[in-house]
Amino acid sequence: MIEIFPAIDLHNGQAVRLKQGDYNQVEVFFKNPVEVLDFFNKNNSKNLHIVDLDGAKDGNTKNYEVIKELVEKSDFFVQVGGGIRDEERIKKYIELGVNRVILGTIAVENEEFLREMVKKYGDKIAVSVDAKNEKVAVKGWTETVELNSVEFCKKLSDIGVKTIIYTDISKDGMLNGTNLEILKPIIRNISQIGISIDSWNNDKNKSIGRCCGTKTLTKDELLAKINLLRNAGGTFKLKINTVVSEWNWDDIVVPQMRELSCNRIKILKQMPFGNSKGISQEQFYTFLRNNYREALPIYIEDNELMTESYLMIAPNGKLFQNGNKDNYVYSESLLTTDFSDALEQINFDIEKFDSRYRSDNTDLILKTVFSKEKIV
Repeated sequence: MIEIFPAIDLHNGQAVRLKQGDYNQVEVFFKNPVEVLDFFNKNNSKNLHIVDLDGAKDGNTKNYEVIKELVEKSDFFVQVGGGIRDEERIKKYIELGVNRVILGTIAVENEEFLREMVKKYGDKIAVSVDAKNEKVAVKGWTETVELNSVEFCKKLSDIGVKTIIYTDISKDGMLNGTNLEILKPIIRNISQIGISIDSWNNDKNKSIGRCCGTKTLTKDELLAKINLLRNAGGTFKLKINTVVSEWNWDDIVVPQMRELSCNRIKILKQMPFGNSKGISQEQFYTFLRNNYREALPIYIEDNELMTESYLMIAPNGKLFQNGNKDNYVYSESLLTTDFSDALEQINFDIEKFDSRYRSDNTDLILKTVFSKEKIV
């Protein structure tokens, strides 16, 4: 799913637009940035991107009170960047209610600090990569360093940064489109894209929880977005996961995936979780009978193999694994413990996890599905 993040750039407490990051070319849109929220709400915005331009340039917090008001008066998913160069300021924004904090200059100048913050705060940390002639710019785009922007993106991925905001300064504020050429080397380094498609029905996806407040993409819309990446030089493998659940077990979902030219369609059975008892084997097999097509690269994940070898992360950062147990065993939060220690705390079966990728029980399962024997 592609999400739109409307932006508010703050300069001297006002919502502005700079041309190519030039602080001498400022256009003021709103003297009171809070007025922008009404416009975003009327257009069904779900997210908000806030940049403190003064903070980015000078490292100050002169726009903090404006940001505080924007966060308190909106229900958006909010990410904030600009001048955030120490943990105290990161904590201050998170405690304010900011969902994601964007690091810029400090991520370039202090790799050790970045690694520490990513380890501690996880996906609440994003990094802004601002590029001028493919070189990384810092301090509100007023300086560049001898660091290739594409190579820096690769390094950030290796560090564990989950979200990168890439800006081509030559295009910023010019209202003449994006620079797709500069994105090609980034796209070419994507090895695999995973998509979850459980239904093509918008109401069912809302019940499942796949919509995140927006509408479901149609097959044609999804194909157009995938082809956009492929046409930009992407050579990635496309993997699709479909979870068969109480909401979609009688759907026809998989055949429409043919046009996506995916490398793998993995079909999984909903496991019992929380108040849900999952689905019966009969319902799972009904879905397989209705959706299986020989020409498609379908793989069926065996629930027995998945038990105690399928890792999940709770919103509080604790690891847990699926199983046949009524009570799940949780690790300490990844914010306070190492990943390897967390795996030990939940008795995660590494060998079983590896075996899931060494074995393929699809044919065996399909023989059972299409046999005349009664399913139990």
